[in-house]
Amino acid sequence: SQRRENWKSQQKGNYSLLPLKPDPNNSWKLVGRFYDENGAPTEALREVEAAIEEALKFQAESEQKKQQFPPCNSEWSSAKGTRFWCSRQR
Repeated sequence: SQRRENWKSQQKGNYSLLPLKPDPNNSWKLVGRFYDENGAPTEALREVEAAIEEALKFQAESEQKKQQFPPCNSEWSSAKGTRFWCSRQR
């Protein structure tokens, strides 16, 4: 998803760039917590991606509930008492 890709691009600053090998192409790779020396994702990255997916699922479910149940408000004043209303906008 786009959010996961944004997160990945933000994390690139947390790695040191190391040459793959001294070759004329000057190849580079990311080495750190989320990628190993071979450029493969680590278990830590897989855990983070799973957590992101879970958070996105939770967010989608929350949005669905907002559509089903409109937001409600209340206020109280000594002059008017209690007032309670729900928005019809979804």
